[in-house]
Amino acid sequence: MVRGLFTTLILGCLLVAPAAARADDAPPEALAFAGTWDFIGGEAEEQARIDAIEAVVVQMKRGLRGLARKRLTKRTIIPQQYTITVEGEHITVATDSGDAWLTDLKGTVYEYRYDGDDFVLHRTLVGDEIHAHAEQSLGASDYRYELSGDGKTLTISVDTDSKHLPEPVKYVSTYRRR
Repeated sequence: MVRGLFTTLILGCLLVAPAAARADDAPPEALAFAGTWDFIGGEAEEQARIDAIEAVVVQMKRGLRGLARKRLTKRTIIPQQYTITVEGEHITVATDSGDAWLTDLKGTVYEYRYDGDDFVLHRTLVGDEIHAHAEQSLGASDYRYELSGDGKTLTISVDTDSKHLPEPVKYVSTYRRR
């Protein structure tokens, strides 16, 4: 059912895209992100993510810490690989787990379902960065995609927040272009 819904959403998004959309119709700033990216942050960035979760969880009531830690750990897994495709005004960001999310870069809100939860996602091109915002009933995450000057390294900064958290969980993951 989820795959069917996902396919319907993707097809619905593609149907409204211009029929002649080509990669060369896309903004050059967006095209710079296209490609396959492998995680190079290693144990240091994985540990920094765990430490960021723990720094937030320790501020919560004892009875809520275990559940909060479990949910945050599950929702902030660092993908080992991203594949970014840019076609015309649309961008698809896919992870090694098989998840793929299509949006435009103009801030249009797209509705999706993931792991049983509905959420909305939008992305914007801000200068030479891509900013994304994903929101569901339990909270929201903001993503900032930045390329190094030579275009070989992608850094993704993530802020995950919820009304149930005393402060956002913030972490960074770094990728090298394949």
